[in-house]
Amino acid sequence: MTIRLLLAWLHLVALSVGVAGVWSRARALRHSLRNPDDPGAIRRAFVGDAWWGVAAGLWLATGLWRLFGSTEKSTSYYLSNHAFFLKAVLFLTIVALEAWPMMTLIRWRSGKAIPNPRDAGRIEVISYVQCALVLAIVLAAVSMARGVGTPVATGTGARVAPETNASSDAQNALTDSVVPTPEPTGLETVTICIGSARWHAARARPGYRLRGFHGERDRERAASALRHRAQCRRQALVERNADRSAARLASRPQRQSLIHVFTRRRSRHCDPGGNVD
Repeated sequence: MTIRLLLAWLHLVALSVGVAGVWSRARALRHSLRNPDDPGAIRRAFVGDAWWGVAAGLWLATGLWRLFGSTEKSTSYYLSNHAFFLKAVLFLTIVALEAWPMMTLIRWRSGKAIPNPRDAGRIEVISYVQCALVLAIVLAAVSMARGVGTPVATGTGARVAPETNASSDAQNALTDSVVPTPEPTGLETVTICIGSARWHAARARPGYRLRGFHGERDRERAASALRHRAQCRRQALVERNADRSAARLASRPQRQSLIHVFTRRRSRHCDPGGNVD
């Protein structure tokens, strides 16, 4: 863990130092063209070039260590990523552009050649181009860290390697094979079907109490269903009482007629004195 963090920190520090060095070299050479009598401009260009060389060496050393040491990701991940190859091509382009300025500045330092405006102007333009290429390398590195340029596994739609940092063994396993999504078992399928059936039954029956649903919308739906159920009960009770009252009123004339018939029959069997036959 400590080596991985140290290498990542040195890699980023080398990047910032290198950009500052090559930019200061270009600005110092531009100042020397405007003021040829200022000897300090060439010395500042030498200092910026020295920091640019140190940063390039540190950048290359830490990059190779992280590539073959599998401190961040496995070597197979880097070698299968197109953004990594773009980053390597850009770095080699910077090294190729640096060959002539490096030899020219070495001759100027040793006194074998005298600084001239023509060579200073060319080195200044090359330095600006190298700054732009370093920024392009940063973009390629960010894309590579997020999985851009990684080939997609056939038939799955998932990338071979994840975007997060992991150990080299886990990265190799993910690179070599992609584990398919397991199919649900029979018990899981039955559970899903029962849950779906309960949900549709709750929607079809307003009086059904939603047990097992703990969300806010579920509680509101359950409360609404209970209120509707109580209202239906009250309405059914009112209708039943109304039906009973109507039946009682409808049967009252019949009861009165039955009482009248019964009293007439009883009066036939009774004499005026009250004696029964």
